[in-house]
Amino acid sequence: MMALATAMLGAACTGNGQAAPANKATVKSVNGSAGYGNAQAGDYGSSVPTSESSPAAPPAGEGGAPTAQLTALKIAPAGSLSNALVDQNGRPLYRFDKDSNNPSTSNCDGQCAQNWPPVIVANNVDNSNNVNINNNVNVENVINNINVIGGIDKSKLGVVKRKDGSMQLTVNKWPMYWFAKDSGPGQANGEGAMGTWWVAAFNGTKAKDGAMPPTPGTTVIRAMPAGKFPKVATDGEGFTLYRFDKDVPNKASNCNGECAKAWPPVLAQDNLMLYGIDRNLVGTITRADGSKQLTLGGWPLYRYAKDTAACQTNGEAVGGVWWTAAVNGKKAKDVFPG
Repeated sequence: MMALATAMLGAACTGNGQAAPANKATVKSVNGSAGYGNAQAGDYGSSVPTSESSPAAPPAGEGGAPTAQLTALKIAPAGSLSNALVDQNGRPLYRFDKDSNNPSTSNCDGQCAQNWPPVIVANNVDNSNNVNINNNVNVENVINNINVIGGIDKSKLGVVKRKDGSMQLTVNKWPMYWFAKDSGPGQANGEGAMGTWWVAAFNGTKAKDGAMPPTPGTTVIRAMPAGKFPKVATDGEGFTLYRFDKDVPNKASNCNGECAKAWPPVLAQDNLMLYGIDRNLVGTITRADGSKQLTLGGWPLYRYAKDTAACQTNGEAVGGVWWTAAVNGKKAKDVFPG
């Protein structure tokens, strides 16, 4: 018997895997001697959410980066958020809407990088032991030096090379930053700055959208936009779920062997977490190998191996038999025609 938790959760991205447009936050310009820029630098978030006062900036190293080196990542409260991705000192990491995760690109340099120090994991490395044939830092060596705690997937960590040659941490390909006005653990003074800066969650999405790493043995299904569809069924990381015309609803999957490698079934685990999905529509079938597969509206659910980022729908209409699943298990194309 699966244990169940349900909740309502806002969408975190659009169909191309990019962050969904965010509502502008109320902001207050920060000027003067503290070195955080001025209102003219607004695109780079030199303003912070409205507050009567702001804490002093922490000591900074070269390029405005905190002198402490990143050694660990974990999930902890920060500001009003309970699910912030934080470093070993409890300071949250941020992501920037003007960056890209496809490909990984940082668009925060100069004064921006003084306000939002990039999380640097290697500086101008040219030692042959740490550089591959493309003159890039050996990502595996760098990431292995970071201790991850509490359900963070190390395979989602990476690096992006900055203009100065340093290597910046990425989470799910989003470049990560600190905020210079977070002076201690549990602060999130940069949340919502200029409507473009957001505390990151464990998987690189915005913490404000509620993503939490599932506990071991938990299957997650959530409602999110994907591709051209405003709301579909996705897994816990926002990858689109699909249904197969050749299956038998409420009875059997006809995708096994090589088919199941291209279309991995969504297997039922001990716990089930639903976000925006009706529990009464969720069930299971027994697969040919004896495993239990989740169903939605009676239809067995699958991921697609060629979806490489959240909210993609590369499996839509493949072979004329594979379809994006709506939140009720019907074909999304029928729920949202046109």
